[in-house]
Amino acid sequence: MNTARECIDKYLGIPYVHLGRTMAGLDCYGLIILVYKDLGFDLIDIVDYEKKWAAKGNDLIIENYQKQWVRVEEPKLFDTVVFRGMKGIAQHAGIFLGNDKFLHCVDGPGVVVGNLNVNLYNQRIEGYFRIKQ
Repeated sequence: MNTARECIDKYLGIPYVHLGRTMAGLDCYGLIILVYKDLGFDLIDIVDYEKKWAAKGNDLIIENYQKQWVRVEEPKLFDTVVFRGMKGIAQHAGIFLGNDKFLHCVDGPGVVVGNLNVNLYNQRIEGYFRIKQ
């Protein structure tokens, strides 16, 4: 996979499934795992969470990202964008596609392209992360 278009074409429309890790159904982190597998990386999987894990104060995304990711100021194609949710805890993530667009998986529509300029997202960005090489 070399372009944002290839990434969009491959994953767009896959349904949301809590803890989904296959093309049959994904959650946001499952999408990231598969995209990075396409790019040649095996990521740590966060499988020990419940659907309401963030409400309990667990910041599993950031805790696990510190092991394999470095925070960057200017995102590049295929970097990961992480969003804060309840209580300021990181609870959603997607793949940066450039031009303020990102690919993510949400309950309901599944894998969609989002716009980082929309208030729902731009006010909740925790940061951009790049895989450690």
